[in-house]
Amino acid sequence: MNTLKSSSELKSYAKGTLLGKYGTVIPAFLAAESVIFLIQIIASNMVDMSTAYGMIIYYAIAFIVQLFAAIIALGQARLYLNITCNFPYAINDVYSGFSHHPDKAIKIQVLLLIYESLCMVPALIFYFLYTQSGNPLLMLATSITAIIGGISACVIALTYSQTNYLILDFPQYSATEIMKLSKKIMKGYKGSFFYLTVSFLPLILLSFVTCCIGYLWVIPYINATNAQFYLDLIRVKSAPVVDETPVASN
Repeated sequence: MNTLKSSSELKSYAKGTLLGKYGTVIPAFLAAESVIFLIQIIASNMVDMSTAYGMIIYYAIAFIVQLFAAIIALGQARLYLNITCNFPYAINDVYSGFSHHPDKAIKIQVLLLIYESLCMVPALIFYFLYTQSGNPLLMLATSITAIIGGISACVIALTYSQTNYLILDFPQYSATEIMKLSKKIMKGYKGSFFYLTVSFLPLILLSFVTCCIGYLWVIPYINATNAQFYLDLIRVKSAPVVDETPVASN
């Protein structure tokens, strides 16, 4: 019976694929993140958040930035999938999402934002009621529903965590079909991906201590490991789910 490789094995393979490639992945990381960071800085400096109108504009811009980031994430998935599969790769792969199915990345991101926001609606309702009455039981209800909502949002994120890779490998699928496929292949493996994700926390914290310089190596390492996880997941699920090979370099 096929089983997923352990997190340590996936990380080991990821380290191997990145050898000699940091001259590409680090500039690619900077190219992707600097654009998003620049937009956020400009938006925060241009909008007066002391007014209700300014707050609305700010959150509208933040929403657009998240859609923009989703397209960048699709490009980064292409870069690391190409590297992992030994396909041709380049720094500008991180921008390839703007020319390869950006509509699907945007639609999926909008749906995920809606799903995750709905998870927090009960907590917001209880908090609003608490501000009106001051009843401590309502604050307790707020805390409980916020925790439940956070857990639910985490499950949603894990369920649809493979959508970017699937967009690349199955361009003939619609955004809805991609989400259904991600949900199908992640069934029974959300815990494995959660554990893999959490296992990077020590490195992330250590990178923060180094004034974030460590992120230049840690983030590519995480991305490469996630690509390894996807390919291993496809290997395990290949018989019942898919019958095609990766086409990310196309």
